[in-house]
Amino acid sequence: MGQILARMKLYKQAEISYKRTLEIEPNCKETSSQISGNIYDALLDEGFDEIKAGYASEKFFSIEDARKGLLCGVFEINLQRTRFLKRKKFKKLVSKKGILIPTNFY
Repeated sequence: MGQILARMKLYKQAEISYKRTLEIEPNCKETSSQISGNIYDALLDEGFDEIKAGYASEKFFSIEDARKGLLCGVFEINLQRTRFLKRKKFKKLVSKKGILIPTNFY
């Protein structure tokens, strides 16, 4: 049921459906990953970029909490650190191997 609602872009209702499934079957990894995907899709539809939506979908268990976290700037320090480390690693690879196609820096 949750997948159908998510495909219809009824993300909040899909989230409720997924959580009901988890109440019945708490250790269902598939449902947990579907909740994360649902949060990710909802945040993308609200205009957040892919990196922030992905980061928030891993850390929060509801669309509303993820949205609030992103709007408050909760992840900015972590994202800056991740970007810095990826750029540093990329520069190291470029100096060793020549020109490379850049990877995603978040």
